[in-house]
Amino acid sequence: MGRINWRSVLMSGLVAGLAWSLLTLPILVLFGGEIIDAVPRPLVTPARLGSFSLNVVAGIWAMWLYAVLRTLYGPGPKTAAMAGFSWWLIATIATWQWTEIGLLRFNGLLGLIVASLPILVVITTFGAWLYPGDGTDLSRR
Repeated sequence: MGRINWRSVLMSGLVAGLAWSLLTLPILVLFGGEIIDAVPRPLVTPARLGSFSLNVVAGIWAMWLYAVLRTLYGPGPKTAAMAGFSWWLIATIATWQWTEIGLLRFNGLLGLIVASLPILVVITTFGAWLYPGDGTDLSRR
């Protein structure tokens, strides 16, 4: 079985998570007005820095998933797109809870969901490009 290069997972995941954290702000401004209105003021507090940390953890998770998937499907953009789609799906499920508890309408979330899919796929593909692996992928045997 192929081995995972944990150092590369952490480093590429850190980059992917930071990229997502940076891109979250313009996406929220453009498509998430209802979410911004639903969040109590002030918008930035020490407690809310947890969202930044969770984005980094999600980036590391996505790169781990890419590392696992590449042992099955081989390295490359298709495999990275599968990992990026998975990241988007998990993020969408987590964000969907805002509609379930009545803080947002589905229409207020739809633009954010649609806009985040290609961005997360591109971020994950970039992170996958940074992930060199360790040369022991099953696809190469």
